[in-house]
Amino acid sequence: MISADKIKKLNDIEIFRLYENAIKYLEKPTVKAQAEEQIIIIRSEWARRSEIAMKFPHKKALRPEKGLLSLMGYNVGNMGAPEKSRRYIIDEVMTQQLPFIGGGAYMQEWGEPNSKKRYNKLLRTIIGFLDKNRNFRGMEKAVIEWNDDIQYIVQKYKSKFE
Repeated sequence: MISADKIKKLNDIEIFRLYENAIKYLEKPTVKAQAEEQIIIIRSEWARRSEIAMKFPHKKALRPEKGLLSLMGYNVGNMGAPEKSRRYIIDEVMTQQLPFIGGGAYMQEWGEPNSKKRYNKLLRTIIGFLDKNRNFRGMEKAVIEWNDDIQYIVQKYKSKFE
């Protein structure tokens, strides 16, 4: 496990890789507790960086090269993450502090944890993936998984915002 002091010295991409690895280790009972502890340390660092970055917000939403969900390890299809990992990432995105990427305006699009704004943004993003790719050959598994994930999000979170 990497300490909070060492994580502070890592760049954003290195932290995302560490986060992805920690998610994978959640599946292994012998190291699950350490993985959970590592995720807590990572979330704390994301909050620290976000607080610093939000002091200098951009008026225009700067789009990152790689989107938030992708950076957090959310992938579908033939080379995608297993359902359990995708659901964990979805729940993290909905309920936790997000890593700061892009710019202040981009991050404001995601709203606060457990907010209707975050729910709508997450749903719109995955529906956008689905709409953009549903007619491409070879995307059948991805389309099924996006549909499943959309259903999961609606079933788990929609009632909180009605």
